[in-house]
Amino acid sequence: MMNLYDLNKPLKFYNLVFFDLETTGLHAKDGDAICEIGAFKVLDGKVVDSFHSLINPGREMSFEAQRIHKIPAEELESAPCFRDLETQIIDFLKDSVLCAYNVAFDLGFINEELFRLGKPSLNAAAVDILSMARKTLNLPKSNLAKVASFLNIESKGRLHRALADSDMAKGVFYKLVDILAGRGLKSLSDYLSLYGLNNSFNEAVQDLKADQIKKALFSKKDVGIVYFSYENCLQEEKALIIDLLKENGKYHIWYRNCYGDNVKLPLTRLLSVSIT
Repeated sequence: MMNLYDLNKPLKFYNLVFFDLETTGLHAKDGDAICEIGAFKVLDGKVVDSFHSLINPGREMSFEAQRIHKIPAEELESAPCFRDLETQIIDFLKDSVLCAYNVAFDLGFINEELFRLGKPSLNAAAVDILSMARKTLNLPKSNLAKVASFLNIESKGRLHRALADSDMAKGVFYKLVDILAGRGLKSLSDYLSLYGLNNSFNEAVQDLKADQIKKALFSKKDVGIVYFSYENCLQEEKALIIDLLKENGKYHIWYRNCYGDNVKLPLTRLLSVSIT
C-alpha cells in the first residue's frame, strides 16, 4: 500500500494505472464475473507498461453484456481463469494509484474475484474519473463515450472493450487534469480527497486531515485553510475551527470565517490547514 504520508507531490511522480473490465453482468456479488481486463501503467504522462487478457468467467454471459461488448463465447472458453491470472493482475495494479471510469464498479469486481479465492481485497489509492467528469464538466450525460466526445478524444479501438476503454479513460483523465490544474489542483492528495474512492485507504487519508483539524480546534486560534469550493475553484481564508463532526462515516467541519459567518464544509473539500 502507498505511504499515507507521501501523497502531497504532483500526479506525475506516481505510477497511475488506468484499467477497465468487461463483465458477464453488473452484479459481482450475485455471481457475475470478469471476462476481460485492459490496463495501462503511466508515469509522468507516459505509458510504461500495459496488460490485457480475456478471462474465462466460468459462467454464461448475460444477453445484455454480450450485446454490449460482443466478445465471442468460444474465445472466452479458451481463455485463462481469473485464478490463473490473479498474481499477474495484482502485481500490475499494486503500489500504484488506480484510475478508472466508475472505479468502484471495476475494483469491486476485482475484490469479489479475490474474495472467491480466499485472498485479501486490494485496498488501494483510487481515483474515480467519472466523478471528476461529473463535477468538472456538468454535462447532461457523463458516460465515457459522451465525455470523450466532448473533450475531442477518439477511441483507438471498439468501445466497450477493456483496452480501448481504459485508453479512452486515460485520455479523459489527463484532459480533466489540465482543466483542474487551472483551478489550482496539484497534488495526489487533492485528487484523492475530491475524487477518491470511498474505501479504507481514503478513509485513512481523511483521518489524517481530521487529526490536523483536532489540533486546530485545540489551539482555539485562527488557522489558514485551503479548500475547493462548490464553484470548483481553490479558495484560501482565515478560519476559526468550531467543531469537527462525523456523520454517516464522513467528516465535516464547522468554522467561523473572517465575516463572522459559521460555515459547514465537507472534509473532502478541505485540501490543507496551516496552524499559525
